[in-house]
Amino acid sequence: MSFLRGDVVLFEHDFSDGSGSKVRPCVIVQNGTRNTHLEGTIVTTINSNVHHASDPTQVFIDIATNDRQATGRRKNSVIKAGKLWTIRQAKILEKIGILPASLQQKLDESLKIALELP
Repeated sequence: MSFLRGDVVLFEHDFSDGSGSKVRPCVIVQNGTRNTHLEGTIVTTINSNVHHASDPTQVFIDIATNDRQATGRRKNSVIKAGKLWTIRQAKILEKIGILPASLQQKLDESLKIALELP
């Protein structure tokens, strides 16, 4: 299965101590062409802890808007552009949504800030 930039997916995140795993939501940030040719993909995490939602490296997903339906989230959440992971695509369990263009644009800006890109 190939994934596209902006897909919201659930993946199985193994604990670093090997004691188990947890299903986590994330957004694919690597482009679709790279995703077809590589076993891994670059993602940024989604978290329901919105305490730092005003941080410029986080993108707020408000479930009171249409963004909720598009992203598949059930709680207000933040996309943490400063927390990037490379994961094996085989660990992706399912696609639950896609970022609307407005959120993708905000994520792009947050990634630039987090990575100090022009």
